[in-house]
Amino acid sequence: VSGARAAMTSVATPARHVRDDAAGPSAVTPAAKRARHGARHHPSEYIPGSVMKVKLHNFMTYSDVEMEPGPRLNVILGPNGTGKSSFVCALAIGLAGSTKLLGRADKLSEFVKRGEQSGYSEITLATKDPDRPLVVRREIKRKDNSSTWRVNNVVVTHDRVKQEMHKLGVQLDNLCQFLPQDRVVEFARLSPEQLLKETERAIGNAELFNMHEDLIKKKQAIAEDERAVANKRAKIDKLKAENASVERDVTRFNEREALRATAAEMKTKVPWLVFGQAKTQWADAKTKLAALKRNIIAEEDKLKHLKTPMVKARDELDRAVVKHKKCLAARKSSVAKQRSLIDVMEKEAIDHEAIALRLQRAKEDSASRSRRIKEREKKLRDAEAARERGPSLPESNDDELKSLRARRVEMNAELRAVEEEHEELCRKIAQPQHTVEHASRRLAVLNSVRGQRLVKAREVSKRQRLAEFDEYVRENANYFVKPVLGPILTLMECADPTHRNMLSQSINNTVFGAYVVQTKADYDKVHGTARAMKCDVYLVDKVTWTEPDVSHLASLGVTHRLDQTFDAPAVIKTVLCNVASLHKAYALKPMPGAQVERIVKTTEVRRAFTPDTAYAASSSRYDASAQSITVRDLRNSNTFQGGVDERERGELEKKVEVAKKEVAALNKQKGVVQERRKKLENEVERVAARQKNLTQMAHAVREEIRRLEGAVVSARGYLERDSRATDVDKIERETKRDASLSLKKRVKTALELAAVTAEAAEKTHELTTRSLRCKELHVQYEYFKDEWNTASETNNRLRDELRPAEEQLRTLKETARDLRVPAMEATNGRDPGKDAALEAKFAQWDNDLAILEESIRMIEDEADAIMCPNEAVLEDYKARQRECESIEAGLVEQERSLGTAAAEIDALRLEWTPKLRRLVETINENFKRNFAAIGCAGEVRLREDVGGDRLDLWKLEIWVKFRAATDMHILDAHRQSGGERSVSTMLYLISLQELTRAPFRVVDEINQGMDPVNERKIFKRMTDAASKDSTPQTFLLTPKLLNNLKYTEDCTVLCIFNGPWIAEVAKKWRALQEALQPVPPPDTPP
Repeated sequence: VSGARAAMTSVATPARHVRDDAAGPSAVTPAAKRARHGARHHPSEYIPGSVMKVKLHNFMTYSDVEMEPGPRLNVILGPNGTGKSSFVCALAIGLAGSTKLLGRADKLSEFVKRGEQSGYSEITLATKDPDRPLVVRREIKRKDNSSTWRVNNVVVTHDRVKQEMHKLGVQLDNLCQFLPQDRVVEFARLSPEQLLKETERAIGNAELFNMHEDLIKKKQAIAEDERAVANKRAKIDKLKAENASVERDVTRFNEREALRATAAEMKTKVPWLVFGQAKTQWADAKTKLAALKRNIIAEEDKLKHLKTPMVKARDELDRAVVKHKKCLAARKSSVAKQRSLIDVMEKEAIDHEAIALRLQRAKEDSASRSRRIKEREKKLRDAEAARERGPSLPESNDDELKSLRARRVEMNAELRAVEEEHEELCRKIAQPQHTVEHASRRLAVLNSVRGQRLVKAREVSKRQRLAEFDEYVRENANYFVKPVLGPILTLMECADPTHRNMLSQSINNTVFGAYVVQTKADYDKVHGTARAMKCDVYLVDKVTWTEPDVSHLASLGVTHRLDQTFDAPAVIKTVLCNVASLHKAYALKPMPGAQVERIVKTTEVRRAFTPDTAYAASSSRYDASAQSITVRDLRNSNTFQGGVDERERGELEKKVEVAKKEVAALNKQKGVVQERRKKLENEVERVAARQKNLTQMAHAVREEIRRLEGAVVSARGYLERDSRATDVDKIERETKRDASLSLKKRVKTALELAAVTAEAAEKTHELTTRSLRCKELHVQYEYFKDEWNTASETNNRLRDELRPAEEQLRTLKETARDLRVPAMEATNGRDPGKDAALEAKFAQWDNDLAILEESIRMIEDEADAIMCPNEAVLEDYKARQRECESIEAGLVEQERSLGTAAAEIDALRLEWTPKLRRLVETINENFKRNFAAIGCAGEVRLREDVGGDRLDLWKLEIWVKFRAATDMHILDAHRQSGGERSVSTMLYLISLQELTRAPFRVVDEINQGMDPVNERKIFKRMTDAASKDSTPQTFLLTPKLLNNLKYTEDCTVLCIFNGPWIAEVAKKWRALQEALQPVPPPDTPP
């Protein structure tokens, strides 16, 4: 390039392999006017704060690199991905800037080269002393995301580095000075208010910015004070007017208050009268308690005199009872012996009678034995005759039973064969019947709305086995805990065609064919089958969707949230909101695109749909505040329209016809087999009935024979028993001997009974005597006991009355004491018994409580008769008076302070406004000149607030005109193209070049959106601006430059190469550089 001087002082070690010709044809081959050796610029050429040298180690894409930029315009050239923006990041990170300025990464450790554990950036900045530059080094560690700062090789804090940057005027957070690649769009989106403040910060030492901020703060503070003073003045006037309107009511209130005061004084005597009554009641209770205690003492003495005879009577009664009990026990013993002997005598009498009866029976039995033998012989003969006449079992019966059993076995085998044939036919029929039923159901589904939707869902979602999976879900519906819903498309009803298009563009096609299960158990059941058939299943165990309210957005043109545009179960809407974010998408009325973008930026709307366009907002991965809006046409969709697969319908109908014919043929065979089986079953039943009858007849004959044999055996046994003879003489001798022994025992027992009876009579007489004595002693004891109990009850009653009486006395005493407290309070601690004046005052009023209360009531009624419109008017009157006095007292000081603050603001504004207007005029002239140089028109206008008081609403507007047929318009992110915004931004920065005191300025890839003509013009303006005196150092980063650009002596080109042989390329480039620069640099700056 003619007249250019290029230098390459940085060689980048690649972070990744790229093609060898990465530099491309855009690399510049300069022709230098003069050559240099060693350092290319003298330190005195750099203004304080400008970058003299940048050294990086393991930083982002670089392993080791050194860069030596020039003092004026530096063009950093290299293909995308070579590490140009890494140089910008190094400046920001290495000069105490925030990572948020870059929009690339939040964590510091992410700036360390991949695969390395630490790295550093070392930046050398010029100072006022050329021989003592400021070297700032930041060492970063990946492990703990920490860094260490060094200034001139001395460890310092982050705040110390910030102080040094402030002294040198480095403002990395000002877009007018530092404009990285990811924030170029952000500069174009600055509001006019923000642009004014950013420009003020970039000019000089930010004096105008500080004055502007100070004015805004003071104006806001004084505005609040002015409103407060005005409000207080208005309130004072209002309070005074209100008091003047109620003067007459206040007079009436005073009269009423005087009557109420008299009543209140009379009320002070009431508690003293109540206290007097309580005191009298306490004295009476005290007297009654003393009398009660005397009665208790008297009753206790009486109890002592009655207790001695009662105790003596009780002791005698106890001794008599003991003796009575002993006598009673002796009598019971005698009576028991008497009863025992009586029982023995009765038993002996019975035994004696039994002996006589035994002899009599033996004689009677001997006389009747021959008659019984004859009867037993006759019964035996009859039983034997009946046995002979009994039935017999025919021999042919067994032969017939054997024949029937054999026949039944044969017929059962034949019947089993027929049944197996029948079952085989049923199995054969089941398959074509299932085919008919399945195909018929499938045809019904295809002909139904849901079936058509199912076909459409399979077509849209590309799930070829969707119908098979749907059949599986329907067949197993009874086994699920909750209904399995799907496909989703079959459950959505949307009548509006426009809304259908919006839904189709918002929801992924695969979602339309998905199913929804509502429990984990159901998901486990269907997951394996769904996976095998390649169908999607969503688990939703909690429904979170609720009907939204978009009424607050209706005024902006929002009609619906997208999940309101169709009908479906809540669980389906929950799935679609989770999967497709329908709750963030909104349907809008037809409106211009700019209005839609404004709605997306200022509200919660993230996706918006008009009848023909779709808008979607997205944020930068590096900077959440940087948003972009994607605009697409809304396509017409047939997703919600039904469809029938005619080929599938024809195949199903043919399959049904074939299966029905097969079923008919098998049913015919089945009918023949059923007829054979029926005949065999009837024959088997007939044989079984005959077999049963024969068996029952044989059983009856055997039972009759067994009965007759038993009768013969029984008769023979009775005959044998009665045939045995009885020895009557022996029985008679034994009977006489037993009777003699029995008589002797009975005599002995009778003698013992007579002695025991006499003893029992004696014991009975003694018992009667002692019983009478016990009753006599008991009557005496009961008498003394009744006397003592009566006296004891009287004493207990008196003692029971004692405690309530003491409690009553205590209560009355406490009541009197408590009543004295309010009485003393009513008279402010004065006791009428001790205060003569108070006693004389109370003497004016009646001592009867009822009469006094009536007098008070009459005075209060008289006071209440004074009517007033408002009960609280007097209190309000006094409160307003106090409030007026309080407000007026503080208002004087506040007005004085307000006047002082207003004077300070006016003075500061008189100083700030002319400076700002001159600055804007200068920027405007530069901006006009720069725009005119590229054949366009541009202006910078200062837009002041109409009233002049809202300094925060002052604006700096950039007006541009790129075509002759159009008017001048404000630069914004919507009207102008990206290239036009880049041109305007670059020319505005150039216009600030000679005004700003920033030591360096960084602009990254500003020329990417420009056309070649504008890019050439902008580069020309930049080189011209860089040639002026006191121009700050500028870094322009770009992946490419046009050919044949005009360079000046103050322009430095830095080329960045990378590739697998970077070291060799760097050596060749250094040799070429030394060949083009043979002249050593002078000792003094040029």
